Amino acid sequence: MAIVSIRYVKALVNLTTKENRILYADKLNNLASIYTNNLEFKNMVDNPEVSNQDKLDIIISIIKPDKILTNFINELLKEQRISYINDIAKKYQAEIDKLESKLNIEIVTSIPITEKEAQEIADKFKNMYKVSAVNYQIKLDKKIIGGIKVIVNDKVYDNTLETKLEELFGK
Repeated sequence: MAIVSIRYVKALVNLTTKENRILYADKLNNLASIYTNNLEFKNMVDNPEVSNQDKLDIIISIIKPDKILTNFINELLKEQRISYINDIAKKYQAEIDKLESKLNIEIVTSIPITEKEAQEIADKFKNMYKVSAVNYQIKLDKKIIGGIKVIVNDKVYDNTLETKLEELFGK
């Protein structure tokens, strides 16, 4: 799935301009969210008995894409790749962030951390990845005994107590 998604993402990035990249990311994220959260919509889009044109017409009425994005979505429908929309939306966002020297991270802890602590973590990743900006989200996970986990795209920096103990004593 990842390789297929990357091909579509690279194609779309090549068709976009700096001015419309963020708009496309918003529209793709919106479509991915609807596809994930609206079972009726997902079932309609995945139904082979519904024509691709009908599917496209409904998608157009919801996210109102321009010609390039309409053609892109039509291609996903024709090639039966619309089910990859979540992965495509995430990878597209990551790709434009990379082009704009931005990094998105998710900080996962068992207890709340302050904005100052989160910013210190973000600054470390800003320096590590040599980017101009880092956006972060803080997520609480009660399964973590102690420490933190930082997720950057598909890479996980795991500094939790559980992982440290596993490294020390083996699984």
